[in-house]
Amino acid sequence: MATNELPTIEKYRSILGDIPRAEYIINKVTETFGKYLTSYMDGNGADTYLIDILYLYFIKRVPDYFWTIPASSSGKYHPFFDNVEGGLVNHTCMNCEVASELFRLKMFEDIATHELEVIIALIIHDSFKNGYGDDFNYTIFAHPSIAADEFCDTLNWYLKQTIKGNKTLTSGKETELRESVEFISGLVQTHMGQWGRVKPSTSIQNFVHLCDYIASRKFFDIYKSVGKQ
Repeated sequence: MATNELPTIEKYRSILGDIPRAEYIINKVTETFGKYLTSYMDGNGADTYLIDILYLYFIKRVPDYFWTIPASSSGKYHPFFDNVEGGLVNHTCMNCEVASELFRLKMFEDIATHELEVIIALIIHDSFKNGYGDDFNYTIFAHPSIAADEFCDTLNWYLKQTIKGNKTLTSGKETELRESVEFISGLVQTHMGQWGRVKPSTSIQNFVHLCDYIASRKFFDIYKSVGKQ
C-alpha cells in the first residue's frame, strides 16, 4: 500500500465474508472520515494498523443505522442540522472538526501527541448510540461502553485472522496496537463527561468530552440562521 493511501476492499478480501457490503462500508468510511485519517497512513507503521481496526470495526460491528439516524432521538439536544436523517454522521464529523481546530492551540500540544487516537475515538464515540439494533429509536445510556467493548473485540478478531500473517505486524507493533485500542476505548467510554456512567479522569479524556460538548451545542443554529440573512 502506498503512503497516504487509505484501505480498499483488496486489503481485507481474504478475511471478509460479505464482500459487496464490506466494500460499500469501506467506501462510506473513506468518503466520510478519510480526510481525518489520510495523513496517518505510513506504510507498515502502527498507525496504519490502527486505521485497519477502525475500518474493520465499521464493517464487522457498527449497526447500519449509524449512517442514517439523527444525532438526537428526541430533538432536544444537538443543533437542528444534526437532528435530521444522517445527523449522527454530521455530529461525528463536527467532533473531528472541533478537535482539528483545538489541536492547533499550544495549550493542547501534549494531547496532540495522541491526535490519531483522539480522532478515532471521536469517530466511533456514538457508533452504538441506539444500542445493537434498530429496534430502539432512542439513545442507549450504555452506548459509550458498548462501543468501547466492541472496538476492543474488533482488535481481538483482527489478530486471529490471516492478516496477522503479515510479518510487518511484529510483537512490538502488536503490543503498541493493543495499547492504542485500549486507550481509545477509555476515551470512548468517558466521552459523556459529567453525564456519563464512567467519568473522565485524565486531561485527554476531558478533551474528547469537550469536543463532543462543543459539537453538540444548539447555538450553532442561531449563528447559522444569522449567516443566511
